[in-house]
Amino acid sequence: MNTETGYCYVVLFSNGFVKGGKSRDVFKRYKTHKATAAALGISVKGAFYTEPHEDYHANEKRLLSTLSMVSESRVGEFFRGVAEKSAVEALNSLGFGMNVIENGWFMAFQDSFEELAKDRELWGQPMAILCYLFSKLDFENDIAIQQADIAKALEIDKHQTSKAMKKLVDKGVIMKGPKIGRASAYKLNINYGWKGKVVNFKKEQKKKAFDVINGGAKNQEPA
Repeated sequence: MNTETGYCYVVLFSNGFVKGGKSRDVFKRYKTHKATAAALGISVKGAFYTEPHEDYHANEKRLLSTLSMVSESRVGEFFRGVAEKSAVEALNSLGFGMNVIENGWFMAFQDSFEELAKDRELWGQPMAILCYLFSKLDFENDIAIQQADIAKALEIDKHQTSKAMKKLVDKGVIMKGPKIGRASAYKLNINYGWKGKVVNFKKEQKKKAFDVINGGAKNQEPA
């Protein structure tokens, strides 16, 4: 008997489109949609998902059909002109509990914050920039942002911003990643905090332990 479970979801974009879909890992799918939107110069306005259930494949078809009825036009799984209330009602009509993907939180580790506070090399601009990066933290600890945007937001010289970012990387607080569209990509070291599922955090812990044992990922260890 197949007991695989998954989620149905709706994502609302700033260009007026709504995306309906299904996924076994709704947070990973949300992160993909958010990155794709950023690459296209738009943003995600909101995202909602059901409780996990077994019939998510069939329920996705029901969801898309309902969204189609309340939309102005449809392109695949994307719908134009669907109000947030209508999108939420379409998801609710599946009959499962519903959740919203909240962006404004992450788990932080107190001992590591003491370490950061005592590191005098991070006082001033590096610490200000790190606090700003915390506010932009996405799921799985991704941070997609251009240094020019950091400099503008904090009214810091671009050269000083670059030096501060390099210091945070050199000390292993953040790690460089591949670019997402025009934005530079970084990851927050999991020693300092985590945003996402606890099960995925444990996977990252095991991966990091493996890297350390094998001599890799040296820049992930805080100085």
